[in-house]
Amino acid sequence: LGSTPHISIVSYQSGGIHMVCESAGWYPEPQAQWRDLSGQHLPFLTEKITQHDNGLFEALISIIVTESSSQDLSCSVRNSHLNPGKESVVYIADPFFLRGYPFKVAMYILLVVVGLLTFTASYFLWKQYKAKGKLVADLEELRDKLGKLEAELKWRKTQLFGEVKVTLDPETAHPRLKLLEDQKTVTLESEHQDRPDNPERFDKVFCVLGSEGYTSGKMYWEVEGMGGIWAIGVARESVRRKGEIKFTPEEGIWGIEQSRDCYATPESSLLLCETPKKIRIYVNYEKGEVAFFNPDNGDLIACLTASFKGETIFPFFCVHSHLTLTI
Repeated sequence: LGSTPHISIVSYQSGGIHMVCESAGWYPEPQAQWRDLSGQHLPFLTEKITQHDNGLFEALISIIVTESSSQDLSCSVRNSHLNPGKESVVYIADPFFLRGYPFKVAMYILLVVVGLLTFTASYFLWKQYKAKGKLVADLEELRDKLGKLEAELKWRKTQLFGEVKVTLDPETAHPRLKLLEDQKTVTLESEHQDRPDNPERFDKVFCVLGSEGYTSGKMYWEVEGMGGIWAIGVARESVRRKGEIKFTPEEGIWGIEQSRDCYATPESSLLLCETPKKIRIYVNYEKGEVAFFNPDNGDLIACLTASFKGETIFPFFCVHSHLTLTI
């Protein structure tokens, strides 16, 4: 991406020649600089980086060239995705620095050069306009690649933090949920279990919380036994236990739901390349982030921004069909 820098002479200023270098069609944000032919950086007069409505950046950098300074110089533009970038070189001849009558001759030459440069610029702008569709397509491709890189980075981060050993809290389990002896497996039964109706217990939705809560740190755990209808994630300690509740951040729940191989968050449906056999739930408490991955291939399923408000959070599980979830 990015056009070849276009160098033009603007005016005489401060005893020298005011020159401008322009280049458009960059993403992400580029850097521009003037150099002499030995590669030394030259101080610029002004620099302006502009982002247009199509998301692409335009760079403009100016310089004052005097008769005593280097008359051979180059303008280069680059970003982190294009190395070494693109460069244009210009030589300022001595007649451009003449005074008096010769100065008029130089101005005449200058006008001719400016005319040629204007024609060249118009030609490149026309080519750029024709290539706009390709630039937009390239930008979308770049955004897609960046999205995949961000997802891979999140996945690699989960591998840096320790797995927590989650067990289920029978005091919070709905009466129709059966917990196995190891407190790591839950199934939905047809009949109510004999359990007291304590304040911590869910009485309408078939949910259960983890036994241990968290108020800080980075952690993950995995759930297997996909299929059927379920929801998993995290919940604030203050989540309502009585009556019908929705699996939304407003209720203090951040999670994903699955129904007949269709996945969703409260905001949108999720399209997965393959149905995971396990799901890894990653939580960064301080950053307020809850992410869900397929641990078999590292694919990011969903990433939710959370507001825990300093409360203790617990692993959250809901089962709405006769299936088994195992931690």
